[in-house]
Amino acid sequence: MNNENSTLVRFVMNADKLKKVPHQSYSLDGLKNGECLCVVNRDDSWQVVYNSQGRITSVTECQNEEDAYEELYRQISDAYGW
Repeated sequence: MNNENSTLVRFVMNADKLKKVPHQSYSLDGLKNGECLCVVNRDDSWQVVYNSQGRITSVTECQNEEDAYEELYRQISDAYGW
């Protein structure tokens, strides 16, 4: 299986598990209000940030968009024990 296909398979598997996570606890498209993990693109820099009621308490720098989504999933899976 080539890298592109393996990334697609991982994404589909991750998306299925993410359905079990309350949608308000994460954002795949930028900063969101509340208590949530967010994938943010700032000036071509990808980050996963934890927003706690408007206060950023954690920032993880990522190499690219794909890495940011994988990091978000890793943090959620750690929290849920997957």
